[in-house]
Amino acid sequence: MFNKIVILILISLTFFSCTKYVHDFKNLIVEDGKYDTEFPHRDCSHELEHISKCTKMITCVGYYNEYKFDVNGKYTLRDINIRNALSKTSFNNNSTGTATIISKENGKIALITCAHVVNSPEKIITYYEEPYQDYVASIAFLDKKMIYCSDIATDDIEILIADDLIDIAILGAKTSEGEILIPILDTPIGKSKDLNWGSFVYLFGFPRGYKMISHGIVSLSKPFHEKYFYADAPFNRGFSGGLVMAIKDGVPNFEMVGIATSAAAEFYNYLSPDLNIQKNRLETALDPYKGDMFNKKLEMIMYGVTQITSIDAISKFYEQNKDYLKSRGYFLEGFFKR
Repeated sequence: MFNKIVILILISLTFFSCTKYVHDFKNLIVEDGKYDTEFPHRDCSHELEHISKCTKMITCVGYYNEYKFDVNGKYTLRDINIRNALSKTSFNNNSTGTATIISKENGKIALITCAHVVNSPEKIITYYEEPYQDYVASIAFLDKKMIYCSDIATDDIEILIADDLIDIAILGAKTSEGEILIPILDTPIGKSKDLNWGSFVYLFGFPRGYKMISHGIVSLSKPFHEKYFYADAPFNRGFSGGLVMAIKDGVPNFEMVGIATSAAAEFYNYLSPDLNIQKNRLETALDPYKGDMFNKKLEMIMYGVTQITSIDAISKFYEQNKDYLKSRGYFLEGFFKR
């Protein structure tokens, strides 16, 4: 009898030790209408891939004519005249960022990005190093500007509207490609004012020219700033204009909540020798430098502090300019009222 009891206990232990528990994560999601603060409860690579197809790398190329001046001429900006230039050369000034296709209709596409990505200055002025810092070394004038977009067969992209304050630009272009082949962002527009401390976001962009997806945690300033919020996502050059998405009540409920605009930076001062001294007049590496020293400034990007322009500010910007966009043949109500 004792042996039978032992056998029954062993069988019971074996049965229970082999039991497999399956958790239904769907039932763990609290559908409270708020943006999620946790990682997605299930695989969402399909949705992320679909969204990423709408983001494109854009390059703005400014073509300049540059005039260089002799330091002995002591030309200040007030009395500068290109007829006194020593030489004339040409150069290109390039900037790269990320844009998202938000509309395609009647052979036209509309994209949204950062204003600073597509803004080329009309003039670029350089000065000589100290102690000649008051004298112009060169001045360059913008001749023309071209904006190119990866995967889109057009070289006629133009800036429709832009706002340097919130760093937003909406671009337009005519395309010869069939509209069915161009992916557009079809997720709903969110409300950045509903974001909270710890809201989880995905970022899509082209840092250093590589198509990448990153993620971060939202931090909010107090009181809430309607134009910007911050996330701890990594940021590199080329990510400007990157799409920022949040999830509400679990996958697949993605919503656009903004675009990445910039990273925080710190500036450091350091001492530099006089760079105008000819090399044959400099001391050797074995001797201490005895010439003049000048104060320089170095910029260091603080990775992990990314500023994001909110979708609330973007929507307000659109409302202020929608009549002009319609007059140009761009009807974006389908995107901003989705």
